[in-house]
Amino acid sequence: AWLADRKSVSPETVQLALELAARDGDGPLYDTVLTQARAAQEPIEREKLLGLLGAFEDPALVERTLALVADDALDARDMLEVLQALLVNPVARPQAWALYRDRFEPLNARMRTDDAMGTLRLLSSMCSEAWGQEAEAVLGPKVQRLEGGTRMLERTLEGNRLCARAERQQQPGVVAFLKAHAKGTPAKR
Repeated sequence: AWLADRKSVSPETVQLALELAARDGDGPLYDTVLTQARAAQEPIEREKLLGLLGAFEDPALVERTLALVADDALDARDMLEVLQALLVNPVARPQAWALYRDRFEPLNARMRTDDAMGTLRLLSSMCSEAWGQEAEAVLGPKVQRLEGGTRMLERTLEGNRLCARAERQQQPGVVAFLKAHAKGTPAKR
């Protein structure tokens, strides 16, 4: 509704409504979002729409979004908005990580230093010890060329370790709680 009429959804709930719609969104919705993002005159609206592209979970649409990020024709600020949205999308995260890892130098060359550091920091949400080892091996030598890069990678890896440890410690209790309180078949997403 918001894509057709900006006043149809309250400003307090529009972001959540858009993200929920994008999760199960199809090609026509994606095309509408992309078209409106390209045409947006207001920077905040443009960022909202570009970030929304990273919330789609359909594999074909994730691939289209990754191609946008890899395309040098996309403005650096826009590329950053889309990349960061992909990195926090649990479904798209593995592919977004692969793109970021494989194109680290050209992507970071297009970013300001603070944006590069912020994107690197987002990776702490990977929440996986195996990922942490890969990131340290692959990104360790590369971040040395970024001012503050080594320190930010250390912080990112520490955040990742803490997340993985908390998940490992809390998972048995969460599973036990859910089993004890389950009623019927869990809803599919």
